Formats: sequence, structure tokens, C-alpha cells
Amino acid sequence: MENFVFHVPTKIIFGRNDLTSLGGEVRKFGGTKVLLVYGKSSIKKMGLYDKVVEALNQAGLPFEELSGVQANPRISKAREGV
Repeated sequence: MENFVFHVPTKIIFGRNDLTSLGGEVRKFGGTKVLLVYGKSSIKKMGLYDKVVEALNQAGLPFEELSGVQANPRISKAREGV
């Protein structure tokens, strides 16, 4: 086995109206474009999708979407996102 270091820091921002910081968080990590990845339409039915899109638009961040992603997606779906 090869020696390696695997470091995966995770930042979770949770709370009411926390989407207002979305654009700043994306830019903080050098992001210039966003890929929205989701499964079925429940994200749209509950209104979260529209809020995320609004926050990205306010931040001037372009985005693409990849919908219909299932658990353990096939490589073909990942390539579709690329």
C-alpha cells in the first residue's frame, strides 16, 4: 500500500436565511461557476431550488444544473455533469 494523507475538511452552514452567504462562500474557495446537482423534483417543490438560484444570481455566479441524479450514480451521469 502507498502512504498517503487524505484531508477532507467540511464546513456546514445551517440556519434560517443562511443562503444569503452562498455567493461569498463559493467565491471564498475560488469558485466562479456552480453545478447544482439534485435528484428528483422535491427540491423545486419545496422552494429551495428557487432560493438557491436567487442567491447565485444576486452574487453574479453563473450555474448549470444536473437533475435526475440517483444514489450511487453511474459514471455516465457524472460525465453528463462534466
